[in-house]
Formats: sequence, structure tokens, C-alpha cells
Amino acid sequence: RRRRRKPRWYELSTPGRDRRLWLYGPVPTGFWQETGNQRRYLDWVGKELGVRRPTDWYNVTGRDLTARHGGRLLHLYGGSVQAIVKNYLPQEDWKEWLLASTPQRFWQTAANQQRSLHWLGAPLGFRDPEDWYALSTRQVRAHHGSGLLVVLGNARMAVLRAYLPDYEWQEWRLPHLPPSFWEQPAHRRRYLKWLGRELAWG
Repeated sequence: RRRRRKPRWYELSTPGRDRRLWLYGPVPTGFWQETGNQRRYLDWVGKELGVRRPTDWYNVTGRDLTARHGGRLLHLYGGSVQAIVKNYLPQEDWKEWLLASTPQRFWQTAANQQRSLHWLGAPLGFRDPEDWYALSTRQVRAHHGSGLLVVLGNARMAVLRAYLPDYEWQEWRLPHLPPSFWEQPAHRRRYLKWLGRELAWG
């Protein structure tokens, strides 16, 4: 039979004992590994930071936690506030791009690019792929997509392809094209085939 773990001294509910040990200097070894201690700290720090709803956690930074005795907890999660919050409230549908600091290498993953862009369509009122031709890089930046633009070279067509990679995008329908676009014979052929269909020639 597996022996039950004996409660550590700081886990005992002695009347009058303040279990917020992070307020009184270095915590005991293993303190932050305990889920209950993490939750107790995050409940407390949430009140300290004025967190009233889960989405308020998007504004919390590593600096906020460090300044409130949570530096070791942050270190335990590799410096990722997102990892801490996802573990704290796993039932929430977290959108990492809304965090004060996006996780490292987040935007390099195609799935993350698509998730953020599918979300972006709602506030912009985009319902059909055709709507996306009106997208501007300014709109992407305004909706927490600056990191995405950096990865995609600030290219609007690259954003559209990241959103729907299998869709037949027509670059000439964008307000601006790279100067070298029409120099490519393949691009000219694609355009003329499209134009023929539009004019009902083919």
C-alpha cells in the first residue's frame, strides 16, 4: 500500500498562521512545486493586480509577478506567464497573442498563425475569404499581430496565405503589389486566365 505523504509544516492549518509564505522571505524548498501553493499565490496576486475576470490576466507581465514575490514561480515555468495562467485556469480558451508578452517562437508555428487570424476575422467583420483582400497591416498590428507581421516579412499576401494556405489567392486584387510581381511569367499567365473568366471568355 502506498504511504500517504506527510503534510509539510507550512501546509498545516494551524489557527492564525498566514500561509502566504512568499510575503515573509524565501519560501521552503519545494514550495512552488505544490499546486495548492501556486493557486493560493495566484488568487492573492490576482487581487493585488485588480484581476476581476480571466481576460484580465492577458495584461499581467512577468515583471508584475516578480515585483510581488513570484519570481521563483515564474522561473519554474521558464519565465512564461502564459504557462502559469494556462495551468491556473485550464478551462479557459487562452489566446496567447493577447498576452502582454507572446511566448517565445509562438509566431513561427503555422497553427498559431491560423488561430490568431481566424480570431481576427470576427472583430474586423470578415466572413468570407473575399473580405480579406481589404486587410491592412495596420489592422493586424492593432489586433496584437505585430509579431506575426515580423515573421511574415510585413507582407499582406503572406498573411492571407497563413490564414488560408489552400485558398487560390489573387495577388492583383490587393491595393499594392511588389514591383517585381508582373515580371514573373507565371503571375501574368494566372492573371490573364482569371481575367478571361471574369470577362466570360473562357
